[in-house]
Amino acid sequence: MKHFPGAANRVAVGQLYMKLKEEYGPRLDINFYDPRCFVFLFDTLRYRLRGDEVTWVLNGKVIFRGIPEWENLKDAIDGVLPAS
Repeated sequence: MKHFPGAANRVAVGQLYMKLKEEYGPRLDINFYDPRCFVFLFDTLRYRLRGDEVTWVLNGKVIFRGIPEWENLKDAIDGVLPAS
């Protein structure tokens, strides 16, 4: 896996995903879109998704491109998601 293109990004996103699931559980609906797939063409165009860049969308708005620090991602979500 070390030599696979984008492997480090996949690991970093996976770690953030696990933190999101632990922190928010079912209160946060997480979806992954592959911009190379025709099914996601509308979302690919709307959010300007690229295959080589992770894009974070919250409530229909792009909040990050690339891989943010955990605290930045958590702050962005906490600012929108109602407290439980």
